[in-house]
Amino acid sequence: MPKINRIRVANIRYDHNKKQIPDITFDMNKDSSIFLLGNGGGKSLLVQLILQAVLPNARMGKRRISDLFESGNYTGHVLIEWLLDSEDKKDHFLGTGFCFTPGYGDQKIRYFNYLFDYSADSNFDIKKIPIICSDDLFESRIPIK
Repeated sequence: MPKINRIRVANIRYDHNKKQIPDITFDMNKDSSIFLLGNGGGKSLLVQLILQAVLPNARMGKRRISDLFESGNYTGHVLIEWLLDSEDKKDHFLGTGFCFTPGYGDQKIRYFNYLFDYSADSNFDIKKIPIICSDDLFESRIPIK
């Protein structure tokens, strides 16, 4: 059965723009994992974001993913690396992604999902996908829109 190996979340703003997840990759090391964060630390938010890469526009309780845009206009990214079952010794992965931004008019959210597969020796994985770029000499990192 496939397992989540790594999760990358970039440019997520929440709690009325008071908190932000700039670009972070969680390494699950092919094992079970737990997120230990205080109240308001973003545990439910992370679960909802991970869910979007599998079931887009899914709700968690009454909260919709479009509710994140109370904080402003931005583009967010969620990527999940799945370790697939393999009969040979080389690991094979499936990457699933969710990119979202506010919609126009009556449309609350615009988004697209994507997927790609690769092997362990690939030069293209969820960490190397260019969703963040450096734009100056001081290495400030901004999301690609």
